[in-house]
Amino acid sequence: TLPESAGPVAVLDQPARNLHPTLQRRLLTEMRRAPGQFILTTHSPYLVSTSEHRDLAGIVRFDMTHAVTRACRLNVGTDRATSRLRKALSESADARALLFARGVVLVEGGTELGALPEWFAKSTTAARLGTPDALNVMIFSVHGDTSYGTFTAFLHAFGVPWAIVCDGAVYQFGTGKQQVFEQVLSAGVDGSDLQKAVDRASAGESASFSDLRDLGENSGIFTLAGGWDPAT
Repeated sequence: TLPESAGPVAVLDQPARNLHPTLQRRLLTEMRRAPGQFILTTHSPYLVSTSEHRDLAGIVRFDMTHAVTRACRLNVGTDRATSRLRKALSESADARALLFARGVVLVEGGTELGALPEWFAKSTTAARLGTPDALNVMIFSVHGDTSYGTFTAFLHAFGVPWAIVCDGAVYQFGTGKQQVFEQVLSAGVDGSDLQKAVDRASAGESASFSDLRDLGENSGIFTLAGGWDPAT
């Protein structure tokens, strides 16, 4: 359903085909100045507008699930998480490009961003099934172990499959910052086993690192660490 508009409605189908990224950004600027509404279909992150909160609400991603097409939208609020997401999307075309990926691996920082492709290049599984590039799977840095929830919420809302690869420290409860299970649950992901682990920790029950690591793997959360200490 289109919102009411006093002006015309224009439909642009893949206008990025013959436009340089700088001209794509200019096109967005001109669209903002023009009266009426624009419906834009694109595969270009440069034509995904995130300058304002209302821009996030206007993004629709079409996803095929069990041979049925569904329209996915972000539930845009006015909370701090939405503001952080909009800022991250506005600053990075790579972040906006997550919308066009077949799947996304979220990592903490630049070290993992550089290391994972090297590991995949030596992986027998990747040789058999295909590399991330071949599968259109993006590896994306969230820039800090407290930001997994922000991007998990974004991907979950738009129906983009995701996985997290993190250090061991973020598995630990009671550190003063959101544990990785808590971040995933805050993103709207339905994870009853993760919730039970969070509830047990809130009740003062402790769990071993290996138990939490195994539980995380069942929910798409992985680590190569051997313990809480990043050095292990």
